[in-house]
Amino acid sequence: MKELNLDVVKEYDFTAEDIAEYAGAFLPDTENDGEFDEFMHEVVNDIAYDMDAEVDMCDAFYDTYPTKEVEEFMAEGKTLEEAIVAYLESKIEYIKDFA
Repeated sequence: MKELNLDVVKEYDFTAEDIAEYAGAFLPDTENDGEFDEFMHEVVNDIAYDMDAEVDMCDAFYDTYPTKEVEEFMAEGKTLEEAIVAYLESKIEYIKDFA
């Protein structure tokens, strides 16, 4: 696997193995079964909880969902794993800004 920049997400105990596990659950939007989206919502809500932020991340982004956001990062040239890290980073930044 390509070396990932985990500087932001490692603060929340994410490892390259975690990112690989998330990538294994990912399906393209055309095959989306919702499992990846539900899983990533739980992960991000856990981050918000750990940060003592009172925000439900499912409600915060009503017009998008993890699969769509990850695919948008991939459209910018990121690998799946890099896109998942970017997704998590964007949510961490949102929580920090909100909290």
